[in-house]
Amino acid sequence: MVSTVRPGDHTIEESSLIGLGILFVYLLAGLFFADWHLGEFLSHLTPVTTAYAILFAGLVIAGVAIPVAVYLRYGLRSPLAVSLVIAIGWFIYGTITGVLTTETVFGFTLYLWMVSPILVVFQLLLGGGEYYVRRWDTTGER
Repeated sequence: MVSTVRPGDHTIEESSLIGLGILFVYLLAGLFFADWHLGEFLSHLTPVTTAYAILFAGLVIAGVAIPVAVYLRYGLRSPLAVSLVIAIGWFIYGTITGVLTTETVFGFTLYLWMVSPILVVFQLLLGGGEYYVRRWDTTGER
């Protein structure tokens, strides 16, 4: 018997691990396909670059892992849709300008950092609105 996984079937911990797993696969793909050099990164490690790395990691988690976890746990589609629109926009822009290569595909972190304030605001507004509408539809309360 085949069982389907529906939104809400996962706990928040499982959903968070799935979202972080997606980021881990992204990192591994960058190391293997984009020829990232971990040794080169570590040789230039200073307190400032460490702070930037932590900032970028937080922004990528906020922009990618959290929407995946929210979808899997609560079934909210709009934060994930916002992330997908941003990603598709980046791919379209890269294709039109001719800068889309294996190196630049993995430069998505920098793009995400630049649009992260807009991304987070839209994710919060649309996700909150979707949650409110779903709650109002099910309970009849505002």
